[in-house]
Amino acid sequence: MARVGLHASVLCVVVALAGCHATYPSAPSTPSIVALQVHFLRAMGPVPVSSSFGLIAYAVDSDDAYEDVTGRVSWSTSDASIISRGAPGVISFGAIGAGTATITAQYQGFSTTVTVVTIRADRPVYPSLVITGGDARSVGTAAPAVARLQRSASDTQDVTALASWSSSDPRVATVAADGMVRAHAPGTAQITASYSGLSTWYNMSVSPAR
Repeated sequence: MARVGLHASVLCVVVALAGCHATYPSAPSTPSIVALQVHFLRAMGPVPVSSSFGLIAYAVDSDDAYEDVTGRVSWSTSDASIISRGAPGVISFGAIGAGTATITAQYQGFSTTVTVVTIRADRPVYPSLVITGGDARSVGTAAPAVARLQRSASDTQDVTALASWSSSDPRVATVAADGMVRAHAPGTAQITASYSGLSTWYNMSVSPAR
């Protein structure tokens, strides 16, 4: 009887240890980068030649956290005769010729591209459609955008309520029929207005919470 009791006790200890091992918490995993985002520092439509603009890059990890990696990204432009890189150490670009070019950011195997249109401000085209405002920069904010029809340098008409509005990425930002732009998530969206056969747009970036 004593021997049977000893075997039973050993079995209980083994089972207890096995149970403890099964419930031991595992070490937390390290978040990994899952995406790279490029944001404009301000809402921006077609860029006049001889002006400049800034960009910022964020690495997004598996925990949906954002890290500013602007200074560590490798930047390049598709056409150096249209868009040029600014001074070393400053993430700015200059419009030096009229046309369309892309800017690409690369970081740790991830890359993303934004498209920039440049225009000659001294050679306006009439009639044209112009958007002002609508720069909702942080999640949860809203800002009104205004669309104006320009028939000449001195003849303009507010067509905000008559225009058709759309967003290239409603997850990032939406725009209502009255031009009200609402920011929903970090990223960049293109806000477009169309009226009487004319269209215009601007890029709006929503920054992550700091």
